[in-house]
Amino acid sequence: MEETVIHEEATHAPDPRDLVLTPEAQYYLNEGAGWAKFLGVAGFIGCGFILILAFFISTIFSMAGRMSPNPNPSLQSGMGAFVGVIYGLMALLYFFPSLYVYKFGVNAKKGILIRDSADITLAVIKLKSFLKFWGVLMIISLAFGVLCIIGLIAGAGALSHLQR
Repeated sequence: MEETVIHEEATHAPDPRDLVLTPEAQYYLNEGAGWAKFLGVAGFIGCGFILILAFFISTIFSMAGRMSPNPNPSLQSGMGAFVGVIYGLMALLYFFPSLYVYKFGVNAKKGILIRDSADITLAVIKLKSFLKFWGVLMIISLAFGVLCIIGLIAGAGALSHLQR
């Protein structure tokens, strides 16, 4: 295991309040950075697959709309475009956390390799952005789930009143 030090050699004694990464912390940060780069690349590939799927789904819906005996084939064609746009937005939504985690990995590895505090700081900033993005997305998802449950309960209550 190669030991690297983040701080530069100083002519004065280090301030006890300064943060110093121990060799063990550097090792684990470097290992985590490697996995972060892998997850970022996998996320980019996943975004590409989602975009390809968006294109094919909209094309398939359009073709099905033309071949359907349905009196309104433009409805199916429009549905294909709608689903394609939704998948495109999903790919865009998935792209940003992949970018943040990839940049965290790149900057953390670079900072440890060349012993640069600025790169380590940038890596931590990207990690914060990644976690903040997923945190906000989780809050939105949970709020949407609660609203759906409330809507289901209200719908069931309204339906039970109609049956009486």
